[in-house]
Amino acid sequence: MSNGTFYGRPMTKGKIYTIAGNGTFGYSGDGGPARSAEVGGPGGLAVDSSGNILVAAADGQAGDPGGHIRVIAAVSGTFYGQQMTAGDIYTIAGGGSRCAAGTAGRPATGVALGLRTLFYQKYAPAGAPSGLRIDHAGNIVIAATNCGLVQVLAAKDGTFYGRTMDADDIYTIAGGGNADPGDGHLATGARLGQPVGVAVDQSGDIVIAESDRNRVRLVAARSGRFFGQQMVQGDIYTVAGGRGPGSGGDGGPARGARLDLPAAVAVDGHGNIAIADYGNHRVRLVAATSGSFYGRSMTGGDIYTIAGNGLVSFSGDRGPALRAQFGVDPETGLRSPSTAPETCWSLTAPTCGSGWSPRGRAWCSADGCWRDTSTRWLIAPRSRACPDWWPSTVPGTPWSRPMSGSRSSRLARAPTTARP
Repeated sequence: MSNGTFYGRPMTKGKIYTIAGNGTFGYSGDGGPARSAEVGGPGGLAVDSSGNILVAAADGQAGDPGGHIRVIAAVSGTFYGQQMTAGDIYTIAGGGSRCAAGTAGRPATGVALGLRTLFYQKYAPAGAPSGLRIDHAGNIVIAATNCGLVQVLAAKDGTFYGRTMDADDIYTIAGGGNADPGDGHLATGARLGQPVGVAVDQSGDIVIAESDRNRVRLVAARSGRFFGQQMVQGDIYTVAGGRGPGSGGDGGPARGARLDLPAAVAVDGHGNIAIADYGNHRVRLVAATSGSFYGRSMTGGDIYTIAGNGLVSFSGDRGPALRAQFGVDPETGLRSPSTAPETCWSLTAPTCGSGWSPRGRAWCSADGCWRDTSTRWLIAPRSRACPDWWPSTVPGTPWSRPMSGSRSSRLARAPTTARP
């Protein structure tokens, strides 16, 4: 990158700039400067061949449950059927009140998209993206998460994914079925469980992170044998996970592995599928063919961890990727401390009564303090004192006194009900 004018404003190399959003949650500003617009819950991002930035915004207005796909124009011109000015923002999809299930095309600005906000919103108020990708023909592939659909907004007239499509209409290419018939059936007859991440490979296959069912699936663009199984064009197949939440299976067939809330997928230049295994705090890879990738030997169709050691923190830069630590905990929405074996964070935590968290990995006692039973962290809401701890005088820093007694015996006494 060099100095210049981008997205309607002068920029200097190495500096950061806001290009869209005024900091207020909402939906407004179409046809005007992107920096003055309300862009609620921006999540998925993509850049098209003209340099325009596309945003999946889960803005959540009343009567508009599905969010919008918006474009920040890089240059002035006609894009997606609209005249656009550099630096301004435009809506090209969303705004309807009903999901566009079924195989017929519909005007993209008349449908609900079912975009959703962050993963751990299931367990705590927060906010993450629904998937958004540009395919090799310039079409926009959208994970309509809460609609249970994967859709394509056609950028031009033509035949894509085995269908005749009209420019600026939206088409369902996976999901919408009343039940899940399993693998090897037409993708549009499948019932998808919270598709959140999408990717498109060089052959046009669509890869889907299906979070609620802890699996990654593929809609075949052509018939043949891929990822160790025979596939038929237009049908859908599981390529990783699907055996319930967990973390096992590395070094073996990906379909026999366990994933925990896969959040995003990407396809590298070799056709391998990378998975953001959110609940396991790891990046995993399904090898498309046998060979050496990311510093290790792999077998086609098998799954491998390529980054992350499973602990919840942030560490490991400039070191081996397998020793790095990632993320926030999907139970509490908080990041566990890495500087001490017993620490209580003075951060905002979800309100809870006595009992297990929904996925059964963290215990919330009646004092309102979360105790992670796998890492043994103790996490406190701001302004709430955890028993046996001295509060920190600096907001957002660990509390200062470890619990007395052994952590295992103290935590063992906490739960009084069975894990779900």
